[in-house]
Amino acid sequence: PATPEELGIEVPEPGTPIIVISDGRTLTENLDLIGWDKSRLGKELGRRKAASAHEVYLMAVDGAGKILFVPMEEKA
Repeated sequence: PATPEELGIEVPEPGTPIIVISDGRTLTENLDLIGWDKSRLGKELGRRKAASAHEVYLMAVDGAGKILFVPMEEKA
């Protein structure tokens, strides 16, 4: 198969993911780094069926906009 370079398609470098939620806490300064506000964060949480950051163990966004989402484990 052809590579993106052979097709003349520019693929963004993913770069280092920026953590925006860690152990249920929003890292506001990191939202600023990726150009998100709390409204955008809320929309992304909603897409993943999370009502708030308190339901998220880890959420990170890379330079290509790919989102890593790890929900909190449910307590038994």
